[in-house]
Amino acid sequence: MMLYISWSDGSLEENRSRNWILCFLLIVLASSLSLHLNQRKWAFVSGNEYMYDMRLH
Repeated sequence: MMLYISWSDGSLEENRSRNWILCFLLIVLASSLSLHLNQRKWAFVSGNEYMYDMRLH
């Protein structure tokens, strides 16, 4: 997956805004992915705590 933008087409300003949009999308994608992984991890941890509580009672 390559996100190269050619500087030949369009104006410099247009490419800069396109780069900002790409950076923003990458940040959103990375944050949502890490959030999803954190949710999975916490569900796993809380599930284990729940099992542990069930064993205690």
